[in-house]
Amino acid sequence: MYKPLSEFDFRIYSNDKTSHITFILEEYMHERLPSLSCTIEVVDNKFLGWNINVWFELDKLLSFITELEDLEIKRQGSVTLNAMSPHEFNITIENYNKKGDLLVNYSLTNIKYNTDICLRNTLTGAFLLEGFSGT
Repeated sequence: MYKPLSEFDFRIYSNDKTSHITFILEEYMHERLPSLSCTIEVVDNKFLGWNINVWFELDKLLSFITELEDLEIKRQGSVTLNAMSPHEFNITIENYNKKGDLLVNYSLTNIKYNTDICLRNTLTGAFLLEGFSGT
């Protein structure tokens, strides 16, 4: 389910490996409100979306990772992460049955401006998370 790619980047896989969400660190701000910027890439079967410079409060992202690791063990409850601008990205991972199977729900929005027009492209979906065999 959760696989660190490097010290700062990680990926969440679906159970059939056809879908994943990747977090890639872009920038870190330590003054005032510690936060970091990530490129978020979502591949959900044949649908693909990404957004560059999605900002998260550092403590909320670290808390999400810790809670995700705990959810992997306990298989009960849910964890949520919202970007500082919540419309840009949000993810919730929750168990959805008594067996402890996990489901990820996500929404990723890319916003572009063309003169006076705001153009929004949103990818919203869900997928089952992979088993915890360590692969």
